[in-house]
Amino acid sequence: MHRLICASRDFEVEIVPLSDVIGLDENWCYDDTETVLTPRLSVSHLALTNKVDPVHPVLMSAEGRLIDGVRGIVKAVAEGLRHLTTVYFARTADPDFVNLSLGDLP
Repeated sequence: MHRLICASRDFEVEIVPLSDVIGLDENWCYDDTETVLTPRLSVSHLALTNKVDPVHPVLMSAEGRLIDGVRGIVKAVAEGLRHLTTVYFARTADPDFVNLSLGDLP
């Protein structure tokens, strides 16, 4: 992710309506069946969400899908905001890893 954040540093920041965010109502947490969203894990996510600084834009693919910044989106929704700052990649970068579970990532 660090690579994409660095690559997007000089991109134009756009303010977009939350309603334009593709995937806002999709499962983003866990695609595997081994990980369960427990209360303890929810608190961990909440703590990270509370640390989000809205000065950092959400990263979006060329197709308008979220690349990074889901906690920024969660914070915006929780605070009742209607817009958020984003940057869009003109071309969606190839993934660093394909078809790996979270446990198999380096």
